[in-house]
Amino acid sequence: MPYKIAGQPGTWYEPGTRKGNVTIVWRGQLPDGRWTELVTDAAHQSGAEAFLKNAAARWHRDRPPAAGAAVDLDTAAHHYKATLRSDEEKARVDRVVGYLGKRTAVAAINQSHVTIAAAKFRAERAGATGPQTYPPPSAATVNREITTPMRAIVRFAAAQEWRSLIELKAVKPLAGETPRPPRQIARDETVDRLLQAIDAAIEQCRPTASGRDKAAVRKAASLRALYALILVTHERGYRISEWLRWDWETIDLGKGTASILLSKPDRWQEFDLSPEAVAALSALDARPAGRVFPWHGRSAVYNAVDTVAPPSENGGRVSWRPHESRRAVVTAVIRNTGDPVAARDYVGHANIKTTLRYSMPDTTSPQTRAGGSRVGKR
Repeated sequence: MPYKIAGQPGTWYEPGTRKGNVTIVWRGQLPDGRWTELVTDAAHQSGAEAFLKNAAARWHRDRPPAAGAAVDLDTAAHHYKATLRSDEEKARVDRVVGYLGKRTAVAAINQSHVTIAAAKFRAERAGATGPQTYPPPSAATVNREITTPMRAIVRFAAAQEWRSLIELKAVKPLAGETPRPPRQIARDETVDRLLQAIDAAIEQCRPTASGRDKAAVRKAASLRALYALILVTHERGYRISEWLRWDWETIDLGKGTASILLSKPDRWQEFDLSPEAVAALSALDARPAGRVFPWHGRSAVYNAVDTVAPPSENGGRVSWRPHESRRAVVTAVIRNTGDPVAARDYVGHANIKTTLRYSMPDTTSPQTRAGGSRVGKR
């Protein structure tokens, strides 16, 4: 016969009383309002109650909090991870939660929590053992491994209206550290020096790049891909994330044309390949389909560039980042058209103010690389 248990929602059915069940069955309403029956797999009342208690805890955890509800870091991270596909990203979120504590209130998180978590990360990475002394909350850090997933969790919770948004301010460098350099623009001569250095590195691989030396073959292929990536980025100015998902299926080397999927806004952009770009892409292992470039993130591209970069005039190394070429193209477009709106449409900025910030003084502007006749056309 069905019966009720004080303090427990729903109705219980003894074995054999609900559709010929051989174990205890619970029938009730889930937190989201749905009615369901749950077979407990328990033959005794104590086991059935424990089973329901654990199931209720899972329901509570998987059900998004109501708007305006106060949640802890573990709850916010659990729902945020449900939006992620990469196991590596999920692992980073778990590490942040582990550093800060599952029961830390999301609404109370501030820069001090990030600082302490970053210190714990550095100690873990260094292999430190035993009790550690961490810096006071006023110490700053620029550790993106911690800051990035922390901001993502907090912003996700804010977007769900689970708390008011607390902005984590940009971290200032510690006293004595070199401040972040100002925004740079990629000069033609800088890019040319970098491409020449890559060419020289490819030549060094040729004597040993035989079928027996697979490492040299892979290195030469990676260098050719880096050469092509830098060249097309400096010519077109599209985002590095857009180049890294560029597919061979969208390229016609015979006609010297290609298309690429741009973001912000999401649209396809057709463009002409320069003769230099056609030559660089032809040197790669072209396929009917598949990604053109082998890297999956910008950090890998940065490391590849820094590894092959030649010495600079000031004693350091030649530095290049994809966004510097993006600024160069925006500057060139504005110089050649006199129309910032055309430059905004070309690069896909939502706000014209962002485009104007990208424009640099004429004294550092390169020659046009974007092709003035096609600027703004889709």
